[in-house]
Amino acid sequence: MKGGGFTTERLNRMICKQDEKEVIGEMNDKHLLFALHLTITPAQQENYYTVQIGTVVHFHNFMGRIYFRLIAPFYRLLVPSLLKHALKEIEKGSEKSAPATS
Repeated sequence: MKGGGFTTERLNRMICKQDEKEVIGEMNDKHLLFALHLTITPAQQENYYTVQIGTVVHFHNFMGRIYFRLIAPFYRLLVPSLLKHALKEIEKGSEKSAPATS
């Protein structure tokens, strides 16, 4: 997780599994492992969905703890950003699989 922020390319490399209902991703470096699990399920109302997201951070060493303490204030910004990116990717996939209309 070297500097440079979370670009689309970096986020795409993070994704391990993705389909229309689920995204699983992780970023691993020598200091820590960041894992993400996102699920999307249809709600009772048409065109509404329930989205659940879970994250885990596992520290490999003391530097991982220091690094995370430094970024912790931004962590609340990071997770929604990852969520928005994942939803956009899922929407792209849905558009590709949708039947063409004449």
